[in-house]
Amino acid sequence: EQNDDYYQLGSKVKSLDVSKNRLGSFDPQWFEALRGLTSLDVSRNALRSLPPNVASLRLQSLNLSGNPLGGFDFLFPGHDVDTPLAESLAHLNLSNCRVPSLPALLFELRALQTLNLSYNPLTDLSPA
Repeated sequence: EQNDDYYQLGSKVKSLDVSKNRLGSFDPQWFEALRGLTSLDVSRNALRSLPPNVASLRLQSLNLSGNPLGGFDFLFPGHDVDTPLAESLAHLNLSNCRVPSLPALLFELRALQTLNLSYNPLTDLSPA
């Protein structure tokens, strides 16, 4: 019954801000429960990745700034560009994420309007 309450609450939550914590990972069940989420701010944590099922969300805004990300595979699990996330994400903040190059798959985010890549060690803006 407690799990049912958790999922019921999760379907109501539209925006989640867990910035400025010490999170190193996310349990994939979070994103199963938070299926109604449209805005996620996980900035200034210790995340190297997110579970691949984040791609099943219809997020409009995702703030990953200030995390030591190792890559972006979680945005496109199995290099699949036909995901709810790829269709809905309009605002992506990757500032200060140690991004060495632009993954070509970023250009597959069809709704993207704002992309923040400030404070990264980029030397070239060509897709890798």
